[in-house]
Amino acid sequence: MEKISFDIKPVSGLTIDEKGSSGTEIYSGFFSEEYLSALLNDRAPIVYDKMRRGDTQISLALGAVINPITGGKWQIEACYGNESTDEEIETYNHHSEFIKHIFFKDMDKTFSTKLKEILTCIPFGFSLFERVHKIVTNHPVFGDYIGIKKLAFRAQKTIYQWLFNESKGFSAVVHYAHGD
Repeated sequence: MEKISFDIKPVSGLTIDEKGSSGTEIYSGFFSEEYLSALLNDRAPIVYDKMRRGDTQISLALGAVINPITGGKWQIEACYGNESTDEEIETYNHHSEFIKHIFFKDMDKTFSTKLKEILTCIPFGFSLFERVHKIVTNHPVFGDYIGIKKLAFRAQKTIYQWLFNESKGFSAVVHYAHGD
């Protein structure tokens, strides 16, 4: 295979920062583009939840999308090129084993349970999690590392407001937990 080389030349006037926006109407952290008042702001997840639980056609349509995803076999494989050295391949395999360990063995819930929570993004338009870390020392294979204790699900009905900042876009949510 022949290697192709080219010179990278600086381009004058090139900007690397975004100047525009998506155009989504968001005022004080509340989406303002919904024309149905029943779906405005924090009321929408309640309506969507009633629809997915109470309407057979919606339930069947969601099942047609979600069931093949949850029924699939999920795996993580190392990815490396044909020209990778044995040392690189060994490193990539170690990394993939580490990711498998984190997601399939080391968190508080099974991957299939977590996947069902992730897939609530289909009826609601988003799914939200709080990442909780843990410190692991003296693991027999991976040594010391900072892992993921859990991806704590935050139900869509508990999200009140989306917070944005000028420079980075989305920054946080206001979350109200119901019950105890």
